[in-house]
Amino acid sequence: MPPRYIAPEFEAPVFTCPFCHAYSTVRWVALMERTGEWGNSAQFGQFGTADPDAPEGEGWSPWSASVCPACQGVTFWWEGVMQHPQKVTYPLDAPLMPEDMPDVAKPLYEEAAAVLPHSRRAAAALCRATLDVMTKELLPTGAPKQLDQRLAILADRVTTPTYQLLHVIRHVGNKSLHDGVASDDAVVRFLEGVDPAATATYFRAIVDLVDELVTKPRLAEEAFAELPVTVRERIPTARPAADTD
Repeated sequence: MPPRYIAPEFEAPVFTCPFCHAYSTVRWVALMERTGEWGNSAQFGQFGTADPDAPEGEGWSPWSASVCPACQGVTFWWEGVMQHPQKVTYPLDAPLMPEDMPDVAKPLYEEAAAVLPHSRRAAAALCRATLDVMTKELLPTGAPKQLDQRLAILADRVTTPTYQLLHVIRHVGNKSLHDGVASDDAVVRFLEGVDPAATATYFRAIVDLVDELVTKPRLAEEAFAELPVTVRERIPTARPAADTD
């Protein structure tokens, strides 16, 4: 199940870090403004209201910050509005990027998720681009150049629903990029966003591909390696054929 996503919100005790995407409690601090002969300066202070007894030229500024305990990333806010970094959100219909996703695909997936609220056409094209570079990375050297041919190689390595959805992503991404108008029901369904669950399914198919080709095999290999050698040696190297009677 993808990690929980909570959008950053002013004074919220927990949200998803826009830097490392960790979902955790954040530490809030205020910025104190000091005015002196060398101009204005700012420093972190305890988060709170302005001190009425503060010396002249010193007090709480409209700036505040939230600090992520996981990566120590600092998010800056001006009068309750997030200013830095630019908010890169994962809408509810775009699950968080899995850690095992190939590095070459991560920026594309993040951009697809970030642009989704603004341009579903761009998000569709970026989802296809994510799938394109990811299959090139995960398949051996010499794999076909055409995406549909690379997907055909994966037919026996992923579940049928995932395989079908990967072809949907390929088709919708192509049509969204090259056609000026929605050309069929699949494209209309994504571009018009009439069904948020459908959009989630497209993004989740990319996450599932990583899970089925990378994460599950890695976890299975690690778990299998922990078995005693005598137990591993007694396990058949090939699974028995399915009973067709």
